[in-house]
Amino acid sequence: MNRCAVCNRRVFFSSLKADGAAFCSNYCFTYSEMPGFCGKCSAATTDVSPGNTVVGGLFGSVLTGAADRCPTCHSIVQRRRPIVFAVPLWFGAEYRVIYISHTNYVGRQLKESK
Repeated sequence: MNRCAVCNRRVFFSSLKADGAAFCSNYCFTYSEMPGFCGKCSAATTDVSPGNTVVGGLFGSVLTGAADRCPTCHSIVQRRRPIVFAVPLWFGAEYRVIYISHTNYVGRQLKESK
């Protein structure tokens, strides 16, 4: 059993790990003393935001994944996926995202999707 490297909560199962540390949430995973995106992440993205991600009934959108964590600003790459009949679809734009609370985030669309 590990503890979150940021908030010290117990972490039983976590796929959010970096440099040997475990994290309890995307907020803790992207937490940084740096305000906003670093220069490298800003240069690799556009000003296009992922917007709100809301699921209402069987339709909506979600941000999934937590790849390519930046060592400077701790932003992560997530894909915005539409949900149709409660199933997230495979396609969607990729964004560099920083969580500013457990439910709020800021994001910038990648210039070149992988």
